[in-house]
Amino acid sequence: MRLVEGYPGGVARLLLFVLDMVDQAWEVSYVFRPLRDTLAGAEDCVQRNAGLIVEFGDESRATKAVLELLESLSAQICTEDAMVSGLPRERAEAADRAVRHAQAAIEAINPVSQEYSDIRDRIIGYAEQRSCCYEAIALAARTLIAFYETGNSLERAIERIRRIESRTAEIADESLISEVRAERFSLMELQGRLDSEWMRVDQGKMIYIYPFATRGIKPERAAQESRSKARDWSLAGVRPPEVHNNLELDDIWAAGSNLSKRRYAGCFIKLPDVVVGGQRGERYYMLHAGIVLSALGNHHVRFEVELNSVSAECLHAMMFRAAPESGEMALSFSTCTESDNDQPLAWPRLSDLAADLIWDLGERLLPNPNQGRRPLGNRTVISRPGLYYVFVSIGAASTTRGPATERKEASEVTTTDQLRNAVGVQLLMNPIPSVVGSAGEWVRYSRPKDLLELTGPAGEWVVKTCNTACLVTLGLPDFLRGTWGSLVEFVISLDGLFEGWANELARHYEKSDEFDDEWSKLERKKATAAELSDLSDEMSAERRNLDTFTVELHYTTGLLSSPALVSSPHAADALQSLLQMSGFYRKVDKFFRGIERLSHERLGGTIEKLAQQQAEQEKAKQAAKVSAILAIIAALGIAGLGEILQTGFGMDEWPTIWIVLAVIIIGVAAGFIVHYWELMKISTRRGRGRNDTG
Repeated sequence: MRLVEGYPGGVARLLLFVLDMVDQAWEVSYVFRPLRDTLAGAEDCVQRNAGLIVEFGDESRATKAVLELLESLSAQICTEDAMVSGLPRERAEAADRAVRHAQAAIEAINPVSQEYSDIRDRIIGYAEQRSCCYEAIALAARTLIAFYETGNSLERAIERIRRIESRTAEIADESLISEVRAERFSLMELQGRLDSEWMRVDQGKMIYIYPFATRGIKPERAAQESRSKARDWSLAGVRPPEVHNNLELDDIWAAGSNLSKRRYAGCFIKLPDVVVGGQRGERYYMLHAGIVLSALGNHHVRFEVELNSVSAECLHAMMFRAAPESGEMALSFSTCTESDNDQPLAWPRLSDLAADLIWDLGERLLPNPNQGRRPLGNRTVISRPGLYYVFVSIGAASTTRGPATERKEASEVTTTDQLRNAVGVQLLMNPIPSVVGSAGEWVRYSRPKDLLELTGPAGEWVVKTCNTACLVTLGLPDFLRGTWGSLVEFVISLDGLFEGWANELARHYEKSDEFDDEWSKLERKKATAAELSDLSDEMSAERRNLDTFTVELHYTTGLLSSPALVSSPHAADALQSLLQMSGFYRKVDKFFRGIERLSHERLGGTIEKLAQQQAEQEKAKQAAKVSAILAIIAALGIAGLGEILQTGFGMDEWPTIWIVLAVIIIGVAAGFIVHYWELMKISTRRGRGRNDTG
């Protein structure tokens, strides 16, 4: 701020620059905390340097106006945060704050003189645009709250938002207009479904699954280590209250004797319950938390919550909270956690908590000898933020005419066909998106044409997308629902296994690139036979490692797709259908094609070139030996020739010497010519090899 001291409107211009930078960053980011912290830091800086600003006059008015805009932008960000958190009341309050601060900015800047006209125009233009947009958003948010509670008509609200949209179009660009339009379209769709049957989940459960893989430790060993040591581990600041020595699966997972050494078994680390709350101390629901360590390698963190009388809009909010793009909540364990400042640990998102649990588990399985966390490239667990599933299991459901409030009389759903036509079922047929455009957007989701679904003999209905799965078992007992649930959970948790395999294959490709670079260097400097031999040995060892990985991959994928993995033929058939739905066989085929290309086209090709060059060097070495032997023979022959000339023809000593020397010179010259010719042939073959490679 001292750099702009004394410049007319200097502080206001500096703050407008901060406003623009944060606004632009917000366009491409769903991590809101750093944006709000930047705005708060700018305001704090102004407060701490208040002495640099004249208390009264245009400078003070301009600065105050921009500070109001910073507050408005912070409230706008909070509005989106509340929307992707599934908190409609907080969204309406934040949108109202954004409008109030924008209007306060206009009031503050209006009296300034002509000298500040450019700042005034900039502030008024921004404030009026945002005021219109967030007036519509606040109205839509409050309207939705009332609609879900009462089911009253939305016509008046839609018309009011249409008028605001027209007013916004006169002063704002398409970006803001499209936000208002999105709100209106969602309300129009809801109004069109006002007399439709709306779904309510009366009994069921939702399971958030975060798959991961381990590296540097076999899956069986990871499960064994966890059984014996996990009770003493600190995972995300808590110690597991229980460690189960098995996964407590039903008997269908008891494989035959030929698979007794490797089957779906393992260890379950039970964690304290997780409280899902708001940033103001609200408590919404509890999650049962745990970590599954599987002997097959399909490890995953799981959080489970019971569903009782859950409406479609609440189901949407709960499902979206699994995503890393969800808004900031306040998640904490129900028991005390360990932290450096003796404050209870809390996480803004479920995905953040899952990531910490996975990372800490990796550190416990293979402790880092250098202390602290490992670099990313050396970690022992493989996962990523977008790798998650939401599994919804529905045991009982009902429908109401209009929004499914508990005050309305509900009709029991007895067939999946009834459920397929209800408002809200589209949430079960579509993946969780990475962004949300408006609060009621979910009602506009359509039924995908390529929907992956499976219907069981008793009416069981399974639907799967890229990050969701749904099991509907209406009228079936809980133990049957548990059997189907274990099959679905098993299949969707396999994505962690694929993630680990993809990471391993990527490492082999990186190693292949390193070999290619080394081979190029050796070619340029005309490597020695020893250097070529060393590189060839390293590449052969890498190829053996790749072959070992391939064998393990064949064995594991064969086991996963084997009918003998489960004891029941009916369950085996259902498992095969689920694997087919999930794209398991397509993914496996893709892996084997990648391995084939790496092994034969890249590693194999380079190894063949190395072998060819080694053969050429060996041939040249043998040719040199032959030349030396011939030279010796020639020397002996020349010595004999001299003796013949002296005795047979009676020549004197000096003429004989000169004749012998001439013969020697001719022989040496011929040897050099032959040696040069061989070198030229080798060089030509190398050049052709490089051209073929290019």
